[in-house]
Amino acid sequence: MINWDDEHIRNACRHISSAAEVVRPKRRIVVLTDDADNRILECAIESGSELIVTGDRHPLKLKTYEGSLL
Repeated sequence: MINWDDEHIRNACRHISSAAEVVRPKRRIVVLTDDADNRILECAIESGSELIVTGDRHPLKLKTYEGSLL
């Protein structure tokens, strides 16, 4: 667990939000057993992502999905 104070957390959130893009997928997919992993894939597809970085082993088993590398 990261032991950051509230100010450090706020600064990190500001930094991330300045580079982030809000994505609202137009279609639902069911490819993986974990529904949250499917939501990540939906966002990657909608945003045209070329790469998804994750330490979650379930999506990594796919290796690629609709042009996105895992």
